[in-house]
Amino acid sequence: EAERMRIEEDHKKEIAAMEKALEGMQKGWEQRLKEAEEAAAKQAAEKAKGPDWKKIPHLTNINEDEVLTGKLNYALTENAEIWIGKKSSDFTPDLPLSGIGIHSRHAVIANRAANIIVIKGMEGADYTFINGDKTMQNREVTLQHGDRVVFGSQYAFLVVIPSIGSQGDLIQAHDFESIMKEVAEKQGDLKSILKSPEELAAEKKRHEEYEAKMKEVEELKRKAEEEAQAALRAKEEEFQKKMKEMEERLNQEEKRKAEEEFKKQQELIAKEAERARQEAEKKEKEVQEQKRVEHEQQVEQSALDEKLARILPLVKEANMIAQEMGKPYHLSTKLQVHITHKRRKKTELLVSVSLEGNHVYDWHSSILENRIFLMREMFENWADADDKFEFLTSIPDEEDPFWDPVQSDRLIGKAELFLKPLSYQIDADAQAKLLSSEGKQCGILHVAIEPVSPDGGPIADEDLVENPTDLIGTRMDLLVKIHKAEKLPEALANDVRVQYTYFLDDEPRKVPAVEGHNRSPAFNYSEVITQDPVTEKFLDYLNNDALSFEVYGVDKGAEIAGAMRSQAPSAQGSRQASRQASRQASMQHTPAARTPRNAGAMTPMIEEKPEEVDADYLADFGNRMAKPPAAKAKPKPAPAPAPASIPTSPSVPAKPTAAAEQLVPPAAPVVSASDPSTPAVPQVSPSPVPSQSPSEPAIPTKKPAAAPKPAAKGKAKQDANAGGKGSKACTIQ
Repeated sequence: EAERMRIEEDHKKEIAAMEKALEGMQKGWEQRLKEAEEAAAKQAAEKAKGPDWKKIPHLTNINEDEVLTGKLNYALTENAEIWIGKKSSDFTPDLPLSGIGIHSRHAVIANRAANIIVIKGMEGADYTFINGDKTMQNREVTLQHGDRVVFGSQYAFLVVIPSIGSQGDLIQAHDFESIMKEVAEKQGDLKSILKSPEELAAEKKRHEEYEAKMKEVEELKRKAEEEAQAALRAKEEEFQKKMKEMEERLNQEEKRKAEEEFKKQQELIAKEAERARQEAEKKEKEVQEQKRVEHEQQVEQSALDEKLARILPLVKEANMIAQEMGKPYHLSTKLQVHITHKRRKKTELLVSVSLEGNHVYDWHSSILENRIFLMREMFENWADADDKFEFLTSIPDEEDPFWDPVQSDRLIGKAELFLKPLSYQIDADAQAKLLSSEGKQCGILHVAIEPVSPDGGPIADEDLVENPTDLIGTRMDLLVKIHKAEKLPEALANDVRVQYTYFLDDEPRKVPAVEGHNRSPAFNYSEVITQDPVTEKFLDYLNNDALSFEVYGVDKGAEIAGAMRSQAPSAQGSRQASRQASRQASMQHTPAARTPRNAGAMTPMIEEKPEEVDADYLADFGNRMAKPPAAKAKPKPAPAPAPASIPTSPSVPAKPTAAAEQLVPPAAPVVSASDPSTPAVPQVSPSPVPSQSPSEPAIPTKKPAAAPKPAAKGKAKQDANAGGKGSKACTIQ
């Protein structure tokens, strides 16, 4: 019994010890769980709070919309690398971007230590710009606080090092337009329009001369008034003196004569003072007119600078799209100068389009501002297409935003002949300079206009007049002669012809073309024009205007390029397919061994002697360039109908989707056409300098052949605005 009692006591002690141990274990687990929950909550709070942008070096975005500027920040963590590029199946960059000019492994940024930040251009070195300067592949560039970094054609960032300066100050000092203009200036796109030091010095000199003339006019007016007042006082004093003397010596008759003499002298002085005043006013008006003209020129120059800064990024973006898709087009800007009816120079901005290196047509800047939206939409559809070759070859010409009818009949230049000698019945004969659309001499035109008698002979002496106004009401016969042209440009000296518009003509008078290639064609043209009767308006036309002669030629290179385009529609698709294969092959090598993107750039395939190219050669050339006919593409579904809130007029391009509006920075406003069925063809301008494109051309509205696939489109647009899965530290404020 005692043994049993002892065993039970031991058993109770063991149970109590086990319960105590279990109670201790339970308390430890609850404590550890509480500590783990507190640590997780602290970590989540730190993660929600995000990096401290007032301490960490980072990139901040600059957007065309000021509301979106500074909303995207990318931390440049010390001893870490950030890859920038386009997301692909085998690579996810830390800073994902998309669009034109963005490559998979575009560039890499590293924060070495102590705010030493470097950037290295990789595949996208040609489309990476630091403060406007292009980077070089595999070469590091040290970034400083406030540096402007541009990737592709749409993305701009500022480098922010908080220990040196604040992000807010940098954003206040820079905007999207100024950063893109800096790139254009550094890359040479704006050099043709910026004023040289000599031009600035000349403008300053003109301003000083204007100020001096104004002072001279004021001084002349003051002196004229003072001299008139002094002369008037002197005469009045002399008259009073004579009157006193006459009152003493002379009778009433002599006094009357003296009063008449004084009145005559007073009238003469008043006339002289009035003449001096009119001359001063005339000179003042001339100076004011000169100032007004200079002000208008400054306003036009400023407007041209703004337009050029707006168009250059669009030209670059269009060229990137053409290069990415393998389309053989290249766009560039050109300035067209012509003279207004008031004899003043006016400069317009045009976009020159080349096909396989041959200039084929010109666009007004508003055409590009419209079609860039269509180009972007076509590029997105092409990027989403499974068979890119089939996509390119299935686009009809009328739906291709790069396509327009080839303008082979080209305006070489204009020559002017002043008509004032004709009002004095003197021959107007000149070797007039031909001026191109850029205002440069491009040849000489021998022309003459001679007054003749009604039978075509010389005017008899008794019919000659001394004053041009004596011609009013009479008959005047003029013999227009166009002898020949000389030193015409080689590329356009084909089937050369001349036309001119005389006085009130509704249509230009055309001179028959000299067929074939000839840089010095002889026209031997003459025509008698009769004005019966001579009116004041016609006499004013002779005294103040000039007759403009327009010389046209055929660009054989453009003709051959157009024929090649129509005969080999699949050429661009084969080039693109070859380019894609070359890119895939290059991805198997190291970056240093890759072939540069521009190594395979297209070169002109048309010889520079168009006169030697005949129809047989053209047919053989087209056969060699054309590919075997591919299987007929399946008809694509019609594009989705536009929402009810968006106009569906053919003259207004489709509005980008909401996703595109959020992810793609907006470009220049769309300029719609008045008649989409009218192609953009050259028009004859009354100016003395050629205009190779209409000033307000019709803009055909086009849409790509296939509607975009919504799912793929959203996937392709993972860029800086959307953050991306691979971002290390990105917050949207």
